[in-house]
Amino acid sequence: MDHRLKSSLQERFAKERGSYRYPAGGRTRFALVYPNTYFVGMSNLGLHIIYDLLNRRRDTACERFFLPDRTELPRYERTQTPMMSVETQTPLADFAVIGFAISFEMDYFNVVKMLVKILTLSHVRLYASERGARDPLVIAGGPCATFNPEPLAEIVDAFVIGEGEAIMPALMDAYHEGVRQGADRSCIASRGYPVSMCLHSMRPPMTGRENLLRLRRKRGPRPPSFASGSKISMHPPRTRLLSRRIRSSISTSSRRYA
Repeated sequence: MDHRLKSSLQERFAKERGSYRYPAGGRTRFALVYPNTYFVGMSNLGLHIIYDLLNRRRDTACERFFLPDRTELPRYERTQTPMMSVETQTPLADFAVIGFAISFEMDYFNVVKMLVKILTLSHVRLYASERGARDPLVIAGGPCATFNPEPLAEIVDAFVIGEGEAIMPALMDAYHEGVRQGADRSCIASRGYPVSMCLHSMRPPMTGRENLLRLRRKRGPRPPSFASGSKISMHPPRTRLLSRRIRSSISTSSRRYA
């Protein structure tokens, strides 16, 4: 393990506020991986919500992982240093659950980069079908994982479909219940299946035609097919008359400058 890379993470964590760090043992270790650099990931509100939600549990210790900077990635490879968490500089392979938070489609490339170049250094098998009982459970969530999980279907054990803030508590409850009963990885993942999850083992074969992402513009009050936010939250569209909005704006402006 490279001392320079480890010290860089320690200095970064020392400058933070509101982070969590628990002693080893007593809690299930959850690796929250954002497939982009530290500053991009820390700007994501969803990452903060899931991080805080998991660490407020009495049975889970969540630590963050980010894509190393371009200047650091060659050093990871050259020194054969495994990917380490920000909080305790623990290698990724030592975590029971690895969760990718995928917010943008362009981050699919970074996911592949982390899986190929980093997970192999961390001694975690790349494909879901190759992982055994001692390997961590690899899951993925976020808008991209919800709407187009197919590109990572051979790598991820299970996808969280929908709002992570609502799903993760029930998912972790199901995971810990499976661990207490001595279930293996496949059974534990199956326990989370009713909790809005898509399992690798239950994935039907898809043709190239079905795998295409098709976008079609729609008119009127109906949300377009590529409006992911409205589909995740399931909120109906809100329509307002233009004349009412104009009268409201005029009234507000009159009070402001009266």
